[in-house]
Amino acid sequence: MGILFPINVKKIFSMSGVRLQRINCVIWEASVTTAFEEKKDCNCLVHLKTIPGLPGTKRKYHEATQQTIRFFENVLDATEDGILITDFSNSIILVNQNFASIFEKTVKEMLETNLFVWLERVDPDAPKTWTFLFDRIHRKEAVKRFEYSIRKRCFEINGTMVGNGGDSQAVLWVWRDVSEHKLAEETLKKNEEKYRNIFENIQDVYYEVTLDGIILEISPSIEALSHYKQEEIIGSSLYDIYVDSGKREELIKELLKKGKVTDYEILLQDKDGSQSYCSITAKLVIDKRDNFEKIIGSMHDIHERKQAEDRIRNLSQMLMQAQERERQMISYELHDRIAQNLSWLKISLDTFFTEHSDISPELIEKMKEFSNLTEQTIIAVRDLSCDLRPPGLDAMGLVTELGIYCDEFSEKTGLEIDFQSAGLEALNLADDTKIHLYRLIQEGLNNIRKHADAGKVTIKLVGASPNIILRIEDNGKGFDVKTRELALNNEKRMGLRSMQERVNLVQGHMTIKSHQMKGTKIFIKLPYVEQGNEKKE
Repeated sequence: MGILFPINVKKIFSMSGVRLQRINCVIWEASVTTAFEEKKDCNCLVHLKTIPGLPGTKRKYHEATQQTIRFFENVLDATEDGILITDFSNSIILVNQNFASIFEKTVKEMLETNLFVWLERVDPDAPKTWTFLFDRIHRKEAVKRFEYSIRKRCFEINGTMVGNGGDSQAVLWVWRDVSEHKLAEETLKKNEEKYRNIFENIQDVYYEVTLDGIILEISPSIEALSHYKQEEIIGSSLYDIYVDSGKREELIKELLKKGKVTDYEILLQDKDGSQSYCSITAKLVIDKRDNFEKIIGSMHDIHERKQAEDRIRNLSQMLMQAQERERQMISYELHDRIAQNLSWLKISLDTFFTEHSDISPELIEKMKEFSNLTEQTIIAVRDLSCDLRPPGLDAMGLVTELGIYCDEFSEKTGLEIDFQSAGLEALNLADDTKIHLYRLIQEGLNNIRKHADAGKVTIKLVGASPNIILRIEDNGKGFDVKTRELALNNEKRMGLRSMQERVNLVQGHMTIKSHQMKGTKIFIKLPYVEQGNEKKE
């Protein structure tokens, strides 16, 4: 006669038809039948029996048997699974508390009762289901991972025939609660479905690429943005669709530096050769080992927006050109007519009493005052004329005219100006670029005179194709850049704003660095446009 105990092989010990050491003064022989043959930590049924003819009194045998039974009952109750052993008439031979608690019963209440009685109370279809399972066992087919729901809980059931044949044969059932796992699977499935719907219907293009530009995943919306099919672009290289591969390298540098890039504009080439602007948002994904895994992000078509911006920019350029022409006309009018008339008036005032010796000294003094006032007006008109249109810009060139302007500005204001230029003499600058640079320096100096309380200004103008670099630095009182930028919309002063708008107009870049009592630095970068290559409207 033997004793059957389902235990966990990995947690207790491994045995199969071997003799064990003496347990509680009795030597036992064990055979093992596993319920999960494919798992190393499988549950199994241990069949223990004494070896006949070995020493041991009847009393010691009984005590040792009871102690051994209690030992394996503790093992049985320690497992998290529900354990059940039935005979082929469905009568419960052995059960642990985990299984009994499924039916809110105790082990004692369930022993030697029929399993179907309990199952039918909670599941009307139980007889049909369990008849099917027992038929498989009769055919010596193990039941593995059969899902069964009861009392709003989901179990994974494994069953197998155990024993050494004959009347000792029984069925071992192991019920594992997988409710949380199933709930997690269902939640994951719903989330996957939700995000898949978003992925497939999003208007922007979602993408995943490697650091070297191989496209790993891209949303179907790419087909609305381009002539490419989703399946044909996956696995290809981004470098094949970038018009300027250097922009891709710049993007990677920004990502490695910041981890994320927002609204990065690129020009892409479609399958048919057409080009369009897109705005990219990208993020660098890092794995658990802090290695760069991939880049994820989205992009959307901004071609229409860029066209609208170009139209606005061109219109602004035309308005500014018209303004410059108007300024030039007014400048010529002031210089050639009004200033000339005022000069004739001054000469007349100076010579009015030349042929008259009997004029009173008071009248002569009064005439001199009129002559001096006229001279001051002439100077003001000529200054205004020069401000409206620098007379030597076309005749002497930009660098010479700027040098003259800086010298005159320094003489009038007492501000020390150090003007330096390099590389511009060899460039054939477009007229618009010349006037933009002149106006930027002019506006910069006027801002310093009005607001900076500076004693010295350094201006550096450098031509380095494909850009022209302008730096304006002063040693004035400085200001808080962020506060000033926020206040620009509420102020009537147009200095920095007009400079920024002029730079934006020619698709340049302007940055300002300033600190209280530490001066201000303005950095401007404009694209080099050669004479004759200006946009014509």
